[in-house]
Amino acid sequence: MPKKTIKRKKIELKLVRNSGCIALDLKIPTDFEEFFKSLSEGKKQSSTYWFVNKTKSQPADFYKLTKSYEEIEKKFYNSFNHYGYGLIQNQKINLAPLRTIGASKGIIIYSKRFDEISNFALSFYIKELGLYTKKLYEEMIANKTITATITFEL
Repeated sequence: MPKKTIKRKKIELKLVRNSGCIALDLKIPTDFEEFFKSLSEGKKQSSTYWFVNKTKSQPADFYKLTKSYEEIEKKFYNSFNHYGYGLIQNQKINLAPLRTIGASKGIIIYSKRFDEISNFALSFYIKELGLYTKKLYEEMIANKTITATITFEL
């Protein structure tokens, strides 16, 4: 029996606090970004809280939420998806940074808005974001083939 080839996807998430500034370094597989792009129906928005440069003069662009995404989001408990509403609210994590345009090529986004968050909360956030990212990929993005064989006698 031939060995099954295992395809691995790599998701890179890194969060850095430096002098009151938060930097989130993201790199997601291309099919992730394509997933968010298709759900947004090609619509984009600019953030008022996240920026693509350290001087925070160039807003980060992200794929806009649509009704299609809201239906999918209901399947992910303990999360929310709003660009600019904090990283954690009521023990729920914000998945919105995954919608950043350019994340599949690798991007760093910066914000001063979250400087009051403890290092413990930042650690919790990045770990949970990694777990939710994996779950989102497995449940909604990965190609799957499901087969069944039913044998019976007449």
